[in-house]
Amino acid sequence: MNEKALKRYQTYEYKRRTAWRSKTIWSPKGYSVVLGTINGVIKILDLTTKAITATWGQPNTKAQIQELSRIGHNIYAVIQTGQILKWNYLTKAEEILTINFKTSVTGFQLLDAATEKFILSGADGTIEIRSFSEPTECITFSTRRPIDKMRYNAESNQFVIIARSKAPEVWDLKRKQRIWKAKNVPLDKFYVEVPWMDKDVFWLNPQQFVTCTIQHHEIRIYDLKQKDPIYRKALIHVSDNIHIIRPAPDNKFIAMANGQGGFFVFVPEGWRMHGRLKSVFGAIRDIQWTSDSCAVIATGLDRRLYVFDRWNRNCIENIYVKQRMNRLLIIPPESPEAINPETKNKPDVIEDENLDDEAQDVSNGEDDGEDDSEDDGDDDGEDNEEDNEEDNEEDNGEDNGDDGNESDEEVWRQIRALSGKKRKVSEGVTASNPTPTKKPKKSKPKKSKPKKSKFKVVPRSEKAKKSRLW
Repeated sequence: MNEKALKRYQTYEYKRRTAWRSKTIWSPKGYSVVLGTINGVIKILDLTTKAITATWGQPNTKAQIQELSRIGHNIYAVIQTGQILKWNYLTKAEEILTINFKTSVTGFQLLDAATEKFILSGADGTIEIRSFSEPTECITFSTRRPIDKMRYNAESNQFVIIARSKAPEVWDLKRKQRIWKAKNVPLDKFYVEVPWMDKDVFWLNPQQFVTCTIQHHEIRIYDLKQKDPIYRKALIHVSDNIHIIRPAPDNKFIAMANGQGGFFVFVPEGWRMHGRLKSVFGAIRDIQWTSDSCAVIATGLDRRLYVFDRWNRNCIENIYVKQRMNRLLIIPPESPEAINPETKNKPDVIEDENLDDEAQDVSNGEDDGEDDSEDDGDDDGEDNEEDNEEDNEEDNGEDNGDDGNESDEEVWRQIRALSGKKRKVSEGVTASNPTPTKKPKKSKPKKSKPKKSKFKVVPRSEKAKKSRLW
């Protein structure tokens, strides 16, 4: 089998296995989105009602929202000028922490939720560690190189930094030292050195991270065990430079966007393109995945919010938000345990210890003095008299020792004579156990119906047969 036939067979198998994903399986019910504009205003949008529920901040052309983060009901917003805003969207309480940076802020991430400790990076290469509980204390050190983007990994306590003219580097936050530096790719076909043009970076796991390069239309995945990239993918059909990249929480999909409305999804498992997410007409500034990796949300300079399904790439929501957006943050729906903690760890079924004892009594044939008899259409009084006569005859038979001599047919003949009805002797009936056992029903095999064809055969009419335009 040649390569073309193998690729054709692989695409056929993939379409056949993913045919069940044609329907949308994700619902935006209960989700909210925090939007940060380019002029310093923060909005909260409810996806179920498609309405703005809260707004905070005053418009300022120089106060662009650089980063957004959340702990509980507190939202942390970083402004380009060096201010960090803390806002509780339930109590409407706000707090402002001003940081004197010589240049703009290029990275922000929370380290500890209890102490509200966070890490900051500046464009000149400075790294600061601060907290809202103790704003006077600060740990500062320099990387001695410019920083365009910084991403922190909480599992390994390391952060990666990139710049347009420098190689990606990984630093240890505890030792405050560089522990890894990437090696440049080989020379191109003209034997010219390929310049570093990294625009965005994101961690896949504690040992690997992915970067996107502008001007080369490449995706590169690095591993800390070696300095060369373990994978390079040139996106030839992408017209504009890729400037943002976001992997899904399960690392099975990677979303990326450019400045001309191009929105793509890449699958790193088979090193192939999953497809393009259409109906976007402006530059995308931020992308976020939901926690279950079933939907991806994007916003940008076209004043719209897009919600796409992961599998079929359909646009679920397209909401007009009235302002140019720069950052995005997803608030998942609150669980009932968070709303009412008393319902936590409560069993759905009430367990009773006496149920097991009653089940054993019923299995052994012991009753508590209550006889559940089935009426066959006779009066209650007649049934009681017949039962008493039957009990007396059985007792007499036991005393005389005639139980073993009587056959099953004779027992049932006596019962029919007393009740005045004809009954059939079923299998499994003995003198000691006169209750018949039911035969298990035989399941009939289901006949498979022939599948109907998707195409309907339409017969030609006489007029259509005669016409020349058929």
